[in-house]
Amino acid sequence: MLKPRLVLSACLNLERTRYDGKLIENPVAIKLRNFCDVISVCPEISIGLSVPREKIILYKDSKKIKAVEIFTGKDFTEKLISFSKETIRNFPEIEGFFLKSKSPSCGVSHKTKTYKDIEGEHLYGKSQGIFAKQILKAFPLLPVVDEEIIKNKDELENFFIRIFALRRLRELKEKAKDKRDIISFHKKAYHLLMSYDPSGFREIERFLFSKDTAFKEILKRYENYFKKTLAKPFSRGKQINAILHILENFSKHLGEREKARIFHFIENYKRRKIVLSRVIRELKSLLQEKGKTFPEFYLEPYPEELEELF
Repeated sequence: MLKPRLVLSACLNLERTRYDGKLIENPVAIKLRNFCDVISVCPEISIGLSVPREKIILYKDSKKIKAVEIFTGKDFTEKLISFSKETIRNFPEIEGFFLKSKSPSCGVSHKTKTYKDIEGEHLYGKSQGIFAKQILKAFPLLPVVDEEIIKNKDELENFFIRIFALRRLRELKEKAKDKRDIISFHKKAYHLLMSYDPSGFREIERFLFSKDTAFKEILKRYENYFKKTLAKPFSRGKQINAILHILENFSKHLGEREKARIFHFIENYKRRKIVLSRVIRELKSLLQEKGKTFPEFYLEPYPEELEELF
């Protein structure tokens, strides 16, 4: 399977960039390094700070939230913003971001402590890191997570599905020569897209089959549609509907015991006892037993080896 480009906080990439020099061993990040092309980033090291260093905290003054050195109040906010914007400009095409939670630079999940004082004694609230805010602003249609977000199994699976789907999209953009390539891709992506937005096909398919639009314009519009669709909320209900739609195509080939078998897995998924990939693997196995080929991205959402993380 193609490798997505993943921006990974350097400390999650087994680099000793944390302010106290401690090593962080996150099992998801460690595993993903085998399946992604990693771009390692540490905003604090990149603006010239050392390891070890005084801790940076978020501090709310009368006007805005700043990233300051604890006790001294030395302000690194503008340096971090400048670094973020420059780095974003120079990124190649990215499929996703996995950043350090609770970090004053990288925290995504609104869990970074923010203080009323530079001594870090009086809590103002919790917010996002300086770098994370710039990433979310620049890449609203890409998956951006930290460790806190992916503690939720659905969020973790959603992240895996999206980064590998977006990598397939990048391959389409690199290799497509005419509209037929986009249509062929869309047929393979059909149930993947349905599992995020069951009602979003009509307009894009009418556009795909139009005769009056240039190929590059079609490809650009399809890319935007694909990314917007996968940015919609992930839900087990929509995933089950997509699976049932696939089953409808093959129901006449399945006996009662086989139907009961797959519905057992669907029910366990509905009850949150298993993750989606376990249902999909069973569905794929069932189709293969029947000698049915179904060349869809939905049946191979991400490498099976990642299932051990759930």
